[in-house]
Parts: sequence; structure tokens; C-alpha cells
Amino acid sequence: MNHVALGNFTGCFGCLLIIGLLSITAQAAEPPATWDDCVNELIRNNPQLQASSMAVEKAQADVMGNYGPFLPQISADGSIGQSNTELDTGYQDSTSYRASLSAYQSLFAGFGDVATLRRSQAMLTLAEINLQTTKAALSATLRQSFARLLYAQDFVQLAEVIAARRKENVNLVEMRFEAGRENKGSFLRNKAFYQQALFDMTQSHRGLKTAQQQMAATLGRHEITILTVTGNWDFANLPEAPDFNALALQTPDYRGAAIQVRAAKE
Repeated sequence: MNHVALGNFTGCFGCLLIIGLLSITAQAAEPPATWDDCVNELIRNNPQLQASSMAVEKAQADVMGNYGPFLPQISADGSIGQSNTELDTGYQDSTSYRASLSAYQSLFAGFGDVATLRRSQAMLTLAEINLQTTKAALSATLRQSFARLLYAQDFVQLAEVIAARRKENVNLVEMRFEAGRENKGSFLRNKAFYQQALFDMTQSHRGLKTAQQQMAATLGRHEITILTVTGNWDFANLPEAPDFNALALQTPDYRGAAIQVRAAKE
């Protein structure tokens, strides 16, 4: 009985292992992602970007809510009543209706409502600046991860080609050495070059795996996938040096600090 149970367990475990390997193989068959594909996936899945977007929506709702004291408040009420009165001649039914409409408008509240509204508007601007900062940081991180992964893929292909060439050289020199037409030092030197090429190829595969993991983390992926990208290397001319002092005043950090100072004064 124990052997039968163990055999059944081993068979089930083997089936689960095969299913898992098939799942990983299916994920490995995922087509290479372009730059636009990575940008769209980042927008959908990145938690930092989603949190910043939700913060902007909350700030917008706060601004709309703080407009309430400046608008008239209207309330309506209605009721209906029925009664049955006993008379000498019998019973008399009566129905009464009542409706009321009231409006309230605050004319002056000591500028407290104005300060609250301005503070909420400043917080909305700050949330929008934080969203821009998050987008800029994620864009730079995605660009670096994409370039690193594309370089790692090309480096793996180059390392494999070099290793294959080194192997051919070793085989050729070995045959010449056995035939007495090549010295032992040349054979050992080419063999060392081949071992170095194998080491570089192994290192390139490790670098590719690291680049894939970094790219998956940037995109917000949590499952195990073999991620590949496709693209071309373009060389752009560097622009002239801009006015860095003027650009510094337009950075999100400077604008955010200015908004915080203004909100503190309200």
C-alpha cells in the first residue's frame, strides 16, 4: 500500500512538474516587446504611477468639495397627512399636503473658506507636480532598463559567436599540433582563449537574466517570465548647452517646493 501511494504521489508530482514547465515554456514564447509595448505596460501596471494618479484624483475631489461654501445650499421638503374625524353624521376623511423650499448662502466667513480653497488648489498643483516627477523618474528608469536589456541580448549573441570561433580555432590548432605542424604553446594559448570565451558567454547569460529581472520589476510584473525586447541603436547629436539656471526653475522639485511654501502661508 505504501509503495502504491508513493507511486501515485510521484506520478502526480511529475504531472505538476510537466505542467509547470509547459507554462514556463509558453511564457518563454512571448514575442519580443517594443519600446511602445513597454511604455503601455508600465502605465497599466506600475504601482507608483497608479498611486500618483490616484493622489491627483483625490486632490481634484477636495478642490471641488471646497467650492461648496461659495455656492447656495438649497433644500426641499414635502409631507402628506391623512386623518379620519368622527362626526355626528359619520366619519370624514381629510388629506393635507405640505411643501417647503429653502435656500442658504454664506456671505462672509472670515476668509476661512477662501484660504481652505486656495490651500486645496495648491495641494492639487503639488499632486500634479508629483505625478510629473514620478513619470519622469519611471521614464528614465524604463529607458535605462530597456537599453540594458537590449545590450545584454546583443552581448549574449556576440559572446556565443566568439565562443564558437574560439572552439573552431582550438580544433584547428589541435589537429595541427597532433600532426606536428604547431607547437604546444600555441595550442595551450588558443585553448585558454576558448576557456575565456566560455566564461564570457556564461557571464553574458547571467547579465541577461539580471537585465530581464530589472526590466520585469520596472514594468510591475510579478510572475516569472522570460522577457525579451526588440529595437535599434540610434545615435543622436547632442544639443547645445541650455540655460541651466532657467531650467532649474522649471524642475518639478523647485515648483513643488514653491507650492508648499505658498500652501503654508494660506
